[in-house]
Amino acid sequence: MQEQIAHLTRLQNIEIDSKQAEQRIAEISKQYEVLDQRLQVFEQMMETENQQSDSIKKEYRDYEVTVQDNLSLISKSKEKLSLAKNNKEYQSSLKEIEELEKKNSDIEDIMLEILDSLETAEKQLKVREQEYRELSTEVERGRREIGAEIDTKKQEIVKLNQDLQEARARITPELMEVFERTKNMQPNKIALARVTDAVCQGCNVTIPAQLYNELQRRNSLEFCPKCGRIAYWSESAR
Repeated sequence: MQEQIAHLTRLQNIEIDSKQAEQRIAEISKQYEVLDQRLQVFEQMMETENQQSDSIKKEYRDYEVTVQDNLSLISKSKEKLSLAKNNKEYQSSLKEIEELEKKNSDIEDIMLEILDSLETAEKQLKVREQEYRELSTEVERGRREIGAEIDTKKQEIVKLNQDLQEARARITPELMEVFERTKNMQPNKIALARVTDAVCQGCNVTIPAQLYNELQRRNSLEFCPKCGRIAYWSESAR
């Protein structure tokens, strides 16, 4: 029985290692989404800033059109001024010219402010483009590292599955049935519990002295009276 318990212990340890490797794969696979999300958030921010820059440019172009329209009107008013037949027509045309020139002067002041805003926005976009290149490089490096770790864990699982089959082959069918049944009864799917100093490490309950003595003889299959796991005593830590 001592040898069979050793095989069961090894089997359980392999199953634990395999489960941990699978959990690690699931855990780091989520990091792909985190990296992609960082890139998407940055891309959305850049898109917003690009739209803002385009909006500023459009506003500037609209003012340019208005200035040109006003210049055309000023030209026409000057023609009317030269053709004025009386003082009233002359004063009217002169007033039109002054108002249009005032409008263009005000617009040109606004356009200068817009140019300042556009310069600031374009500088910011250049900074963002550099930041985006750096982030893209970081994300790509992260994806490669995650992929490499996943490949390593998958190879580890393949080897563990081979070890698992080898360990199962060394255990009698009857004992395997007991092992699987006990495991399925446990919430954490751990069938065996080591007993140290008469304390079950599965449930932290002190077992009877007689049972502890039986475990140390390692001649029979025993169970913890509290948690129901297959109890075993071993000098090793695992």
